[in-house]
Amino acid sequence: AKAGNHFVDGGKENCHAYHFNGVLPFYTVSYDVNGGTGDVPATSGYYLEGELYTVADVVLSRDGYTFKGWKLGEMTYQAGKEFDMPGENVTLVANWEANTYEVTFNVKMDGLTNPATQNVEHGEHATRPEDPSQDGYKFLGWEPTVAETVTENATYVAQWEKLYTVTYTDGVDEKVFKDDVHSDLEKDTKTPAFSGGTPTRKGFVFDGWNPEVAETVTEDVTY
Repeated sequence: AKAGNHFVDGGKENCHAYHFNGVLPFYTVSYDVNGGTGDVPATSGYYLEGELYTVADVVLSRDGYTFKGWKLGEMTYQAGKEFDMPGENVTLVANWEANTYEVTFNVKMDGLTNPATQNVEHGEHATRPEDPSQDGYKFLGWEPTVAETVTENATYVAQWEKLYTVTYTDGVDEKVFKDDVHSDLEKDTKTPAFSGGTPTRKGFVFDGWNPEVAETVTEDVTY
């Protein structure tokens, strides 16, 4: 069969072109999706060295990545672009760029500053900030749990537990004993007892605490 200024002989598995000065080999083009998914042409065509090849228009996808074209050596080609066939079989490799996501940590507490927002590539790790602290509160962790790798934009919110203070006073401006203060107590823990045992005061008999001491801590309270 004649094709242009050359003749084709043999099946496609062993195809050559006969030119006036000898036999010219044909070369093939194949596509490597490189981790993506999509319908790509099977090993396509039989092309002479120097012949123009048009890159196929293919829809590809890959979680966390954006398709940037087809790489051939140092060059990247978009669909519909042409290149000259080299003197060898060609594999076009899908070029992917990792998506970048924003990771935010919200301390959710007056007087504290949020850490800077992080821009993290898909599949990489966000840097977990130091645990925040605030007087009168216990830091419980981040909600939701910080993911091991970043796959989307994410906001993590600090979770806090209010801590309480129990204070015992003498009722006469610390003339009998100094205020006995128990701080950073978790809710529903047992109320700590007065550190000084049973209070004494000249000319008086101790008759208990007002209000009556609760069994567990539920709020800031002074007795």
